[in-house]
Order: sequence, then C-alpha cells, then structure tokens
Amino acid sequence: MKRVAHLDVKPQNILLDENFNVLSDFGLFKLIDRDKSQVITRTRGTPGFGVVVMEIISGGKNLDTSRSEESIHLFCLFVNRNKLADLIDKNSSDMQAHKQEMMDMMNLAMWCLQIDCKKRPRMSEVASLG
Repeated sequence: MKRVAHLDVKPQNILLDENFNVLSDFGLFKLIDRDKSQVITRTRGTPGFGVVVMEIISGGKNLDTSRSEESIHLFCLFVNRNKLADLIDKNSSDMQAHKQEMMDMMNLAMWCLQIDCKKRPRMSEVASLG
C-alpha cells in the first residue's frame, strides 16, 4: 500500500472555480511507499491546510495589509476573537447556513496551525475529522 504525502498545501497552490471545485492542485501530493521515511511529511506538516480552510471560510486572505497591525494575519483574528461565527464569510449563504460546521472547521484549522509540529495532526487525522 502507498501513503499520500501532502506537499506544499497553501492557498496560492489551489485553483478553485466559483463552486469550490478544484481545477488544479499544482502537484500537491505524491504517493510514497509505506516503508519510506516520513521525513517528507514531517517537514511539510499541516499548517498550509489550516490557512486554506481559514481563507475559504472567512472569504478573506491570510495576510491583509489593509487591516490593523494586530489583525493583519487572518490567524490573529481567529485566535483573538471570542466568536468564531463573526469570522464566517457574510457573503456566502452556504457558509452562513452551516455556521456550526464552519466553526468546527475553524477549530480544526487552528489545530493544524500549531507552532509545535508534534501538536499538529497528521493529514489522515484531518481527513477523518473534516
């Protein structure tokens, strides 16, 4: 059996259409033998997935220089807000209709963005929860 190594997952490497269907993933994954080293997956981790999820749910960019200094990074807004529901894209009726699921996904995204790689989930854990 092969493993899937999720490589450079970040918003800039994913092209979606207006219905969020993936048009291109720019080679974001690679199949590797189960007996191969896990170095590839450990060096990449899951932070990029967290950023992708945050941008999709909020409808905003991770780095927005038009915001104040303390909220220039989208992650800061997620961490500093008590109400995650306020960060859900107000222009998306689908996101608004599924607020609880979106808040659950935002919590999953924040788990993926842990600085300590030992605290971040493996992509197989993310996939099972997402």
